[in-house]
Amino acid sequence: SNLKSKVAMLDNQLAQHDLVQQETMILITSIIQVIKSGMKTKGEDIEAFSCMMDELISKYHINSRDLKFCNAKTGQQVLSSTDSLLFHTIIDEWHSSLLLSSCLDNWELISKPKVQLTSTFLYTLCFNVRGLDLRWGEVYLLFSFYNVDIMVLLELGKFDQDTIVTAFPNYFLFYQEGENAHGGVLILVRQTIPVTRVPCHLANVCVVDSHLDETLRLIGMYAPDKRSWSWNDLSSFFLTNSIICGDFNVDLTEDGDKADRLLKWANDLDLSPVVPDIRTSLRSDRTIDYAFAKGTQVTVQVHEGATTSDHKPIILVSAVEDKRKNMASRTSWPVFSLFLSYVFPFWEKQWSAFNMNETYNNFTRFLSLLTARCTRTFPLKLARPAIPPELRSKLSYSRALSFKAKRTGDMKLKIKSAKVRNDVRRELRLFQQNQLAKQLSDRNKSVDSARMFWSKTKKHFRKQTAVLRGFNLSSGQIESDATAMVQLAADYYEKLFEEPSVTRPHPYTDSPLVLSLENNSPIQDVTYADVLKVVKTRKKKRSCDIHGISSYVLNQLPDNYWHFMVKLYNHSFSTYQMPDKFKDVRIILLAKK
Repeated sequence: SNLKSKVAMLDNQLAQHDLVQQETMILITSIIQVIKSGMKTKGEDIEAFSCMMDELISKYHINSRDLKFCNAKTGQQVLSSTDSLLFHTIIDEWHSSLLLSSCLDNWELISKPKVQLTSTFLYTLCFNVRGLDLRWGEVYLLFSFYNVDIMVLLELGKFDQDTIVTAFPNYFLFYQEGENAHGGVLILVRQTIPVTRVPCHLANVCVVDSHLDETLRLIGMYAPDKRSWSWNDLSSFFLTNSIICGDFNVDLTEDGDKADRLLKWANDLDLSPVVPDIRTSLRSDRTIDYAFAKGTQVTVQVHEGATTSDHKPIILVSAVEDKRKNMASRTSWPVFSLFLSYVFPFWEKQWSAFNMNETYNNFTRFLSLLTARCTRTFPLKLARPAIPPELRSKLSYSRALSFKAKRTGDMKLKIKSAKVRNDVRRELRLFQQNQLAKQLSDRNKSVDSARMFWSKTKKHFRKQTAVLRGFNLSSGQIESDATAMVQLAADYYEKLFEEPSVTRPHPYTDSPLVLSLENNSPIQDVTYADVLKVVKTRKKKRSCDIHGISSYVLNQLPDNYWHFMVKLYNHSFSTYQMPDKFKDVRIILLAKK
């Protein structure tokens, strides 16, 4: 009754205001949760109270989307705007799924890592489809089979661009119209490859640049017999490293004058023809789909599978060097922990069903996919060292003040701007020096700063071993004679690796007495404190098991989740059974000489 009167008084106070402030919303929500949890713990009837609270929440439109997640002690915001958006997105995905399995399947699809260009070869599919709207399924099968990086599709005709975007979500699309309703060229480039389009007004010609270690220009082209441009119109598009591929409608061995004109144009531009050994046209015994290359090595092969088009697809393999580390990742652990707290009642019901095996399997998959869902990938070139927020705000203020002084021409403002800029630079320099000193002191420890130190310094290491000038002897002298140095090293390592003197006990007379346990003796139950003690003492390693869970992930779990593990362990000890996933291990075989 005392609690109900307090809530009623709070309701009367809120009714006097037209707009409920955000801090008041947070306070009300916290009070409701605390009161509910307290009454539930005491076993009191909270049905009437819950109805009253639900009415209060709906009356003032209290919604988790309208609340900022704040630290109750410091008042500082826990989630950034990006993390807050991610948190709300995950909540929407959770509530929009009817079953747990459908939600996990959705997360698995979203969190599937994008294929990165890690090899030294670039695979390009060139295919005259003669109507993409009819054969986009065949194109998708070819893509799935070869897993190419670039696709050049010719003679598209009319097609639904939304269908292609849906079928190839991880590709950039570049389309060039044709001269009639049956023409058109489409180039699809994997999004992990930095690419830009080169303006081109020629019909059925699409030009893109792939920015790897060196820019590689790719020209996708369809050349019908009746076209509005000539080969010389393409000459200005070639760079040092260029590839032109497509349907040339010219057989270099059988078409006489047409072939001679094409080869002369190619020779003037130092283009090398790359022609497959078998025919590419199904209507005639001719090879009209091939490529020309300049400044790069290219090989071509023909796809011999069945096709409904009158052209066979060709696969171009070009040698490239891409030393970029394409993508990096960052996991938002505050979102991970906060969402686990949000769905705790759901898992509490799941673990109360006493189907330990299925529940544990679902829970491990949930943790693995939630970790992947909270992980954001970004290009490594966008990464920058972390600067404290207060220093970032000073840098922003310094730039704004400098711009204002330049715009107004105020001398006093210029002097103040210069003073602020120098102070900020001095603080930034001091911060960088402290970071360097910290990395040097932690370079031999298993911490993040040590990994950063070695990742920056290893590129300066020489592949050759440094020359050994001499040995420092214990007497303080330096031995630089090569023969004496070899002898000293031999004596040292001979003593280091000599066979130790070990007294081996006799297997019968010296073996200790083994006390066998009784078969019926029960295994003692573990407690919550025992489990938590083991978890907290584990090293926070990021190496994952076969299910994608690491000790670092386990350390991010809210403590109340370990009550579930206590129940699982005690159930296994009492029934002498363990979940199926306990029996799954990852074995990595190392080849040793």
